[in-house]
Amino acid sequence: MLERGIVVSTSLGESVDIKYVCTRCVVPVRGETMRINLIPLKIYDFDIILEMDWLSVYRSLMDCFIKVMTFLGDDGKEVTYRGK
Repeated sequence: MLERGIVVSTSLGESVDIKYVCTRCVVPVRGETMRINLIPLKIYDFDIILEMDWLSVYRSLMDCFIKVMTFLGDDGKEVTYRGK
């Protein structure tokens, strides 16, 4: 629980009051684990939204044309995720 709540603006122009953050959650990607702080939002069109700061920690590269993301896992191993 946060000491002081925060207000987040969504892409739909709505404001959401945030009182909780799930810290150091494990996100498995292709057998590798990565840690992330998650903020629960009532947005039903997305499973997860990753912020640029998190993507930069894992040295992420994104190729939108072929729908591929490459990360460096916690152990420094390269991880590739292919979208549908």
